[in-house]
Amino acid sequence: MKYKIKIADAVHLVELPESGDIRQVTVDGRELPVELVRFHRDGEVELLLDGHSFVAGVTDSDGGCQVELHSQEITATVWDERNEAIRKLTESSKKRSDIAGEVRAPMPGLVVMVEIAIGDQVKRGQGVVIIEAMKMENEIAASTDGTVQQIKVEAGRAVEKGELLLVIQ
Repeated sequence: MKYKIKIADAVHLVELPESGDIRQVTVDGRELPVELVRFHRDGEVELLLDGHSFVAGVTDSDGGCQVELHSQEITATVWDERNEAIRKLTESSKKRSDIAGEVRAPMPGLVVMVEIAIGDQVKRGQGVVIIEAMKMENEIAASTDGTVQQIKVEAGRAVEKGELLLVIQ
């Protein structure tokens, strides 16, 4: 599985074997042997990577994780190939739908839930529709503040990328 890890302004490509047997990882194209990996319940990870011993504490944070390594805190954002595909679909949909008040499907999928009703007041960024795509539920947010004028979908309906879901005025 391929992961991208952003630390400060640098993005690194990390590849782990599909088998789950981590004896070697590839970081930015460089193969590194992994001799020992232990995961502890408290989020601590021990490993011997390329002949160097590391003990790191890992905790979840908003949109990423905090890593404490050698008494230094590092903020990292990690995403895999599926997250990247969804992000690209969402971005291309946003570029095509800059019409204020229109909320469109960022990817094809199945509407799981419509969280609002006609006449509801919504705020920009508020979740309005949940779409299941690639076995993941994705909450679609309101594009602007306003009142819901039209709802074009209902739960259980398949939608295509770019399809109009609702209109906010």
